[in-house]
Amino acid sequence: MSKIEKSNSYFVISNFNHDPMPLSIYAKNFEVFDQSNDPEIRRYLENLRDPRIKFSKHVGHNIIDYLNWIVDNWDNLPEVVVFAKGNMIGRHIDKSHWEKIYLNNHY
Repeated sequence: MSKIEKSNSYFVISNFNHDPMPLSIYAKNFEVFDQSNDPEIRRYLENLRDPRIKFSKHVGHNIIDYLNWIVDNWDNLPEVVVFAKGNMIGRHIDKSHWEKIYLNNHY
């Protein structure tokens, strides 16, 4: 497997009951907001002890994680931000297409 070039875009990943870490390998900088209620996923992410993984209340929508992140970082927003779902690859975009576009500075 070849080494994956990391994007300069800041990834804000909202997650529910999936392993979001495969998406994180594409980013130099990222945060995960996990709303999972699956105990195995929750335990897995907690055991990573990664300060970039935060746990948020499951409200049925990922937009709350994105909006909270924008408000909390308003005075220091990165130039390009990717707002993504933890299960995006394979569900919303196929991996081969994602790997063609993830280095873009626009989406």
